[in-house]
Amino acid sequence: MSSTEFDNYIIYHHQQHGNAEKAVITCFMGDRTVGFVKFVDGEAPDAEVLPNGSLQLYFTFDRLNEIINTIRYEKPLYISIYGSKGVLSTVHEPVGEQEGT
Repeated sequence: MSSTEFDNYIIYHHQQHGNAEKAVITCFMGDRTVGFVKFVDGEAPDAEVLPNGSLQLYFTFDRLNEIINTIRYEKPLYISIYGSKGVLSTVHEPVGEQEGT
């Protein structure tokens, strides 16, 4: 298992001319890139640890909005790889907690 926290991100929406990914969320801890969450049509490839240690996760494009909502409203956030599957997660939170209020 590999896991890393991230505290900021950039979202890229790609045209489909030659790009396998329709969208990519680049995850950072401070100014250091710690991972990529890529959105594709069809079946999502297995997650992988890149040579530089960054995590690369894949989800189907229809999950983009729900994942954007999670990263917009929750903290702290983690990306992880369990076996060959990518996971974006929070930590235990009290019921009814609402960030930013």
